[in-house]
Amino acid sequence: MHMELRNIHKTYETNVDSIHVLRDISCTVENGEWLTITGPSGSGKTTLLRCLSAIELVDEGTVTVGGMSYESASDDERRRFRRENIGYIFQDFQLFDQFDVLTNVIIPQLPDHNWSEIEKRAKELLNLVGLTERLHHMPTLLSGGE
Repeated sequence: MHMELRNIHKTYETNVDSIHVLRDISCTVENGEWLTITGPSGSGKTTLLRCLSAIELVDEGTVTVGGMSYESASDDERRRFRRENIGYIFQDFQLFDQFDVLTNVIIPQLPDHNWSEIEKRAKELLNLVGLTERLHHMPTLLSGGE
C-alpha cells in the first residue's frame, strides 16, 4: 500500500513544556517496499506508527496511505479505513480482560458486519496464528507471545 508523509510534525504538551516527537519528517513508501523503523527508546517510533495508522493525527503536514489523506478524512472514515486496511499490533496488547480471546478479535469489527461473518473470520485468523485451542481463554491466561 502506497504511503506518503510530507513534512509531518507531532508535539505533546505537558504541564511543564512541549515535547517535539516528530519534526519535519517526509517519506514515501511504494507498494511492495519494506520499511524498518529503528531508534532509541523515546525517539518517536511508536508515535510515527500511530500516525501512519491514523490512531493519532499529526499536528502539521500530511499523511496519505492507500490514497486516503488522513487530515481531510472524518473520524469514521479513518476508523473504517484502519479496520479494513491496516494491521496494528499494540505494544501493550490492548485486550479487554473481561472478554475471551475470540471476542477480543471480534470487537474491532463491530458494528459494521454481521456477527456470524465476523466470528468465522476471527476463528480463521486465530487459527493462522496458532491460537485455535485458546479461543475461549481469557487474556490473563495467555503468554506474552500468544
